[in-house]
Amino acid sequence: MNWKLLIKVLLTGLAVYLVSTRIDFPALGVWIAAVPVPLILVAFLLFNLSKITGALRLNLFFRAENIQLTTLQNLLLYYKGMFYNLFLPGGIGGDGYKIYLISNTLGNSWRYVFKAVMWDRVSGAVAILFLSAVLLLLVPVTYAYSLVLWLTVATAILVFPVFYGITRWISPAYASITISGNLLAILIQLLQAAVALIIFRGLDIAPAQTGEYMVVFFISSLATIVPITVGGVGIRELIFLTAARYTAIDPNKAVAFSIIFFALNAVSALAGAFVTVHLQKPQPKSEVVS
Repeated sequence: MNWKLLIKVLLTGLAVYLVSTRIDFPALGVWIAAVPVPLILVAFLLFNLSKITGALRLNLFFRAENIQLTTLQNLLLYYKGMFYNLFLPGGIGGDGYKIYLISNTLGNSWRYVFKAVMWDRVSGAVAILFLSAVLLLLVPVTYAYSLVLWLTVATAILVFPVFYGITRWISPAYASITISGNLLAILIQLLQAAVALIIFRGLDIAPAQTGEYMVVFFISSLATIVPITVGGVGIRELIFLTAARYTAIDPNKAVAFSIIFFALNAVSALAGAFVTVHLQKPQPKSEVVS
């Protein structure tokens, strides 16, 4: 029995149940249907642009480990990994697929492939922490709690220097790409934020409330990095619903946003089902006999 998958399914079911008890389904359907199709299409394009940028960032870490993939190979591998992460969460998973394929085809040690994949994820989490802290400083409620304010300021100032120091200590090979990797990570999250803003616009969320929604969006994105439910289903919605208790966030609009965002992810990940990744171990160069 696949206990990992069973636990994920149970947690997913629990999360969906908790969400279902706190929303108005007719209102939810109305809000989802109200989002104009052109906005959805623009959001879809920006979402995939963020994924393409993510593939470029991952290749920085691969190349630092002397894992030689062309840009196209890496992009196809990235989308195949998205597909496995979302639709086959109980098996090898997207990251496991990348590690297995590269180590077995190109001959790189799985430890180095694993380190590159994991450090890429950590880089993304650091960017989300930074942007979340910056956004929190723009939300008035932050200033009502001195501890929250100081922690937010400290995070915004220190998260990148601390990450750089840890990188030099644990993975010196990545030190030279830390700045470029962080810039790409920020760009990825800004593209994702643009996707969120477009959906918020379609849901008729007031500009004055956008800051609160965006902070919760980044926090929920950080939470979904940990794969405790199938495809992250339920986690983002629960975080939005919890935030709705303390802010002006509309629970139905929040869940409608989460469903639309997940749909964009799912449709994009489906592309991975139709791509084939061809990797070939590089042949040793033959000596030229004069």
